[in-house]
Amino acid sequence: MYIKSLHNELGEIVRKLKQLERDKEMFSMLLRGGLEQIDLDAFPKLKEDGIIERKLVKKVESTSLTGLRIAGIDGGVVSRLYHAIDIILTKAAATIFDFSQDKPVVRYYPSDVPPLNVLVNYMPVSRTEIDTSSALERAIGEVRVAIDVLDYAKIDILCMDGSIYPQQYDIFATSTIAARGELLTRFYEKLYEKARENGTLLVGCVEDSRSTRFTQILGEILPSLIKKYPELFELLQVDYRGIIKQIKDTDLLYRVLKSGERSAVYRLLTSDAKKSPSRISAQWRDKLFAFYLKSVDFDQPTRIEFLNPEHVETPKTADRVSSVVYPLSSHHAAYGIPSVLIEADARAKIHDYDLDLVYSQLLDKIGHSSSLLKLRRDRRPFR
Repeated sequence: MYIKSLHNELGEIVRKLKQLERDKEMFSMLLRGGLEQIDLDAFPKLKEDGIIERKLVKKVESTSLTGLRIAGIDGGVVSRLYHAIDIILTKAAATIFDFSQDKPVVRYYPSDVPPLNVLVNYMPVSRTEIDTSSALERAIGEVRVAIDVLDYAKIDILCMDGSIYPQQYDIFATSTIAARGELLTRFYEKLYEKARENGTLLVGCVEDSRSTRFTQILGEILPSLIKKYPELFELLQVDYRGIIKQIKDTDLLYRVLKSGERSAVYRLLTSDAKKSPSRISAQWRDKLFAFYLKSVDFDQPTRIEFLNPEHVETPKTADRVSSVVYPLSSHHAAYGIPSVLIEADARAKIHDYDLDLVYSQLLDKIGHSSSLLKLRRDRRPFR
């Protein structure tokens, strides 16, 4: 009975997925067919809160990396809950590639083996708060290293693993989380200022974006585009509104973009705080932009964010960013992440055995303590 029920459930899931896949493919194919004719200058409202280029898709011109110094920043975090305390380990690392020869000369900051940061929470809080605190502390460590590396060396392009603006950490706002979230925001703004002073391009590479911002913008203008461009009339044959509601940016653009193409640039944060809540001050909000880059055939596009502090010729800045990130990200047909970030990730990674070592040292120094009891799920005698 159970096997039959499972078989029926899986059969229904397969049927729905196949239908959704067909709908997405049809929608993407029809949209791609009309992209060349679309001129977004005909939609001035887009300039206010949306896309700021004439074309939805643009070919990337790869540039030579010779003479550039590019840094990648990544962090690691591991946390574990015990009976009365919680332990969080963080680490942040910068990898610096000097492209002065055939192969880059590689340096590390603060070292090739970055130090672990050990944090202990003594307060009774929920698992959700520990997860939020862990993410906060990792981000704080990354931004601190990013600021320091700009003092350590002259960097042309600084690539952060992830976004270049703070996420909303005050959803579960305890006073501690709120204070650390405020600190992170100030660190980000200090990083913006430092990048502007140094003439460094600040770039964020979001590996697994779940954003729907680009598709939402597209959905707002599609009815007008269909009316204006005969090449898009066939979109009326599919439920494009329903598809737009169900598809992420990366899912859509994986199907629409070809390798070596990027999407149009759009504003990362709108002036409407309800649509894009952030603690970033007004002087920086309108200087943050993003686009999607498909650097290899068999991987999803990466959301590329960048700071344009002078707020001039943003499309040209996007061209420059993409022309550098593209050759850095095209070494593996199924993994389109900049090599400088891959190396930084290897240096910043924290393993479970790192936490086991810290725990063992605490036990050696303290002895048996109920505070250090592992959770029952981690010490079941019967398995």
